[in-house]
Amino acid sequence: MKESKSMPTIPTSLLMLTAICMGAFLSHFTAGVIGVSLPQLTGPFQAEVGEVQWITTGCLLVITILLPFMGKLGDRYGHRLIHNSGYVLFTVSSVLAAMSPSLPVLLTFRIIQAAGAAMFQATNIALITVHMPHGKKGQALGYVSTAVALGAMTGPLAGGWITGSLGWRWLFLIHVPAAAAATLLALRYIPGRSREHSRSGDTGGKGSLTGDTGRQASLTGVLLHSPGVLSGLLISCAAFLLANTVLVVMPFYFSGEAGISPAMAGYMMTAYPILLALASPAAGRGSDRFGSAGFIAAGLLSMTAGIAILALALDKLPLWGIAAVLALIGAGMGLIASPNNSLIMRLVPAGHTGAIGGWIAFTRNAGMVLGAFLGFGALDGGAGAERYSHAFGAGILVGIAAIGVLGYGVRAQSRKRAPSETGNGTDRTLIGDRQKEA
Repeated sequence: MKESKSMPTIPTSLLMLTAICMGAFLSHFTAGVIGVSLPQLTGPFQAEVGEVQWITTGCLLVITILLPFMGKLGDRYGHRLIHNSGYVLFTVSSVLAAMSPSLPVLLTFRIIQAAGAAMFQATNIALITVHMPHGKKGQALGYVSTAVALGAMTGPLAGGWITGSLGWRWLFLIHVPAAAAATLLALRYIPGRSREHSRSGDTGGKGSLTGDTGRQASLTGVLLHSPGVLSGLLISCAAFLLANTVLVVMPFYFSGEAGISPAMAGYMMTAYPILLALASPAAGRGSDRFGSAGFIAAGLLSMTAGIAILALALDKLPLWGIAAVLALIGAGMGLIASPNNSLIMRLVPAGHTGAIGGWIAFTRNAGMVLGAFLGFGALDGGAGAERYSHAFGAGILVGIAAIGVLGYGVRAQSRKRAPSETGNGTDRTLIGDRQKEA
């Protein structure tokens, strides 16, 4: 009876997951809405394109910088408090951004909005790890990845419609009702700090892979003595680097060499998020049951193979073939994201779940930034089809390196397991596992 009180009931946990997924959706939805509409914002503010671009790039940089810090704040003051405060800040700043009289004011409120997004992005994985029932965590993380994919897919479509039909202020207002609803759900159904402690249980550090004494262990020492955590973070960065290189480069190919309309290019690009959305929950369920390593390996192989096809034969592929390759890359990302996140969080001592959750989000955003630099750098450095080969050729090397990192993590982490602890389950044998929850 005591345990049932400390664990969310199934309906409550589903509503909690809905609240968390809504935030994951909204943060990527708003980025897509605004990103596709940047050219139309130069007129109202009488600004150059380079100035307007800070509306998106500045926001991304602020989120990336703040993620590890916000995760650590969640460990210290409660994941629920930081997460839900982020929702409130994100919602209020969205309304204020829509009322901005000038570009500097708009940029200020976008920075505040980015800080709110960093707060809930840094703590959502920790909340799932702490509060979702055992055996459901990987599947729940898969649904978060699906929400991310849906936000990335629908944001540009909504942004194009808004810029053609409504004023620019609606770019910042369109999501406010959903953000308000997510805030109310989060306040009602995400358990409080006392329940976080009762679910984490091991505040003394008994589940720590490093042998440190719980909360006194430094975050760096967790990282240095846990090859599974370190390799998982590197794999996360590499996967998002590969994905964002493709997402940055392919629209230029469609509008240039392929010569198709922007609308058709948009439909082609949806092959990636659709397969990501479909693969993530299935991979999450599978990782709960069979372990994460095999899914991550299959995902890295899929992404690397897709990148290699684009590098070697992009100009020879028909449009349906390009869509199939984008689908292959999206499926690969779906196979990686939730199993990799689930694996990392299994290896993290209870007192550091928020901090590592923030680092997971940091590596995701850092990978996206690096992928954008790689893609745009290749486009600026060449002409014709050759420049696409340069970008994707570099991606092949990143994919191969990520596969090597996975192999290192598997071997190194398995050596850390005592013989008495290695016997059941793929992750317990190859990667290691945190204490089983009741």
